[in-house]
Amino acid sequence: MEQVVLTIHLILALCLIIVVLLQRSEGGALGMGGGGGGLVTSRGAATALTKLTWGIAIAFIVTSLTKGAGKALYEGVYCARGQAENHIKAFKTHLVADRTSCTSATANQLRLFLHAGAYWLMWTLRAALPKRSPWRRAQFDTLRLRLVKIAARVVEMKTRITLHLPTACPAAPLMRLLLERLPRMAPV
Repeated sequence: MEQVVLTIHLILALCLIIVVLLQRSEGGALGMGGGGGGLVTSRGAATALTKLTWGIAIAFIVTSLTKGAGKALYEGVYCARGQAENHIKAFKTHLVADRTSCTSATANQLRLFLHAGAYWLMWTLRAALPKRSPWRRAQFDTLRLRLVKIAARVVEMKTRITLHLPTACPAAPLMRLLLERLPRMAPV
């Protein structure tokens, strides 16, 4: 069965090449016909060749996606591309990383570098949250507003720094859990 599909696939590839070359060249494309008149001159024949090209191209793609490769292509490439676009959106929108309004290129590069560091810190913060928590899927602006941007009293001691959260902080248990899970920094 696999040999039959491969043979059909190769025949479709050759047919696709021939049909594309038979079409009229517009704007210096690869068609065999010149600019004034090609091998196919009437509009009806050109439209028929265009439809034939689409049909052969669709059949070529369908024969390319045998043995569940379509699902692997969708999950491995298409969904990964969407996830990458979501990361870029979070970087630009929630961390305002596209704001390079300085006149100096060096200042804009430093700003982007600092935004990349902020993105990494927010990613680490979200990864430290419990796996089944809705906070694990929260957007960066939600994490920033609910967990990072809170009022706290900071007490610096000789061996550690203590954060005293307000008594009305709704995310206090989650903050304690996060602070326990984050790696401890060794004293300098």
